[in-house]
Amino acid sequence: MSTSIERYSGLSDITLLAYEKCCAGELQFVRLKPLLGGEINPEDISAFEVIEDEYIKRFGVGETYLEILRLKKAVANAQSDFILSRKKIMIYVFDGFDEDGNELQRLKQIEVRDKSLLNAVDYHQFQLDDYISKLKPGIDSTKMLIHVSKYFKFPRRANEITALEYFETVKIITNQQTES
Repeated sequence: MSTSIERYSGLSDITLLAYEKCCAGELQFVRLKPLLGGEINPEDISAFEVIEDEYIKRFGVGETYLEILRLKKAVANAQSDFILSRKKIMIYVFDGFDEDGNELQRLKQIEVRDKSLLNAVDYHQFQLDDYISKLKPGIDSTKMLIHVSKYFKFPRRANEITALEYFETVKIITNQQTES
């Protein structure tokens, strides 16, 4: 008798606690009854991808995330430029002496790369590291949930509120603050 594993299907039913655990890589929390230390399988990954896609469609991605992606792309492009800069050249290499004491040389093909392109890789990696190091930590969801509970005058816990309710509430509060 096989038992099917029930999983959350979207932001409207996954709890905020389970969502945050999944975002931290603990994908077994996409299950309604997670097995701690249990194996994560492809169905868990697919279920969480559906939830993440829903989040991105509803709320988008932040400017910070987009800037990090831009910087990572610059690093990757610089790395690929370095890899693709390889050239093959022929050089003579020493291969010992013959019986008469004459130096023997042979032609050898070697690959060289434009090492100056490594400077570009280092530069873009520095930009990325610098940007990330200057990011200010935002308020975590626990603190935000405390503020939201006070704002709406009823207590909520991360295992009681759905991720959708939480993100919609934060969006409402954020919009009200930007309007005033």
